[in-house]
Amino acid sequence: MMKLNNKQSGFTLVEVAVALIIIGVLIAGVLSGMMLYESSRRSASYIRVETFSRATDEFIAQYAALPGDMANAQSRLLPCDNNPAGSCRNGNGNAVVGRAEQNMFYSANPGAGEEDETTQFWYHLQAAGLINEINIDAPMAAGSEWGVSHPASPLRGGYHVRTMAGQFNDANGNGIRGLFIRWQATPYAAANGDFVLSPNDAAALDTKFDDGLPLSGKIQARGTNAGLNANDGCRASATAYVDAVTDLRCYMIFKIRESSGL
Repeated sequence: MMKLNNKQSGFTLVEVAVALIIIGVLIAGVLSGMMLYESSRRSASYIRVETFSRATDEFIAQYAALPGDMANAQSRLLPCDNNPAGSCRNGNGNAVVGRAEQNMFYSANPGAGEEDETTQFWYHLQAAGLINEINIDAPMAAGSEWGVSHPASPLRGGYHVRTMAGQFNDANGNGIRGLFIRWQATPYAAANGDFVLSPNDAAALDTKFDDGLPLSGKIQARGTNAGLNANDGCRASATAYVDAVTDLRCYMIFKIRESSGL
């Protein structure tokens, strides 16, 4: 008579341990890859700003005018003259992109008079062949749109341009001055909370490309609309980012010209 073998075999502790190690290595690899991707996209988002800065300088050298503010763009920039949607327009030629002092938290409606120059900034650069970031033939809508009216960031959000003349968060006029690009999450926002980076990541970007300080240099960061020396969720003070925070609490400000004019 044949005897049935009812003996069951399972995994040994060694096999289980090896399997857990392999799973751990795979998870660590995935997390490391995600961090590397985030880091590279973060750096690429700033490198994109540097290309906008160079394009602005080249535009000024070629046309003796600021992009967005150029008063005769429709006669000098052929794509503006032939723009079927009428989106590429003239500026007012006062050597300021937008208003001389723009609230850093406001993103202009692309058709709102002088504010329109902050959108035309991108249209003029595109029409001059200095960037390839927007759709110059798209009708100008009631609000901004990443990749259509304004450039999109490689990571998240996109870019607006702003002129600052010293009044932002400083009634004495000692605040930031010049022409700035703001990296923010939503295309059209008039309030705080439009964040693209965590304090940790903002500090890493600032340290890699600038001075590592949130309120000085060519790279700066903001959180909520708090006083310059106050904790605003992104920065702990004027000289330090909030430590060990990984959720999104910062939008970024990049200076591309010391002077807002020519």
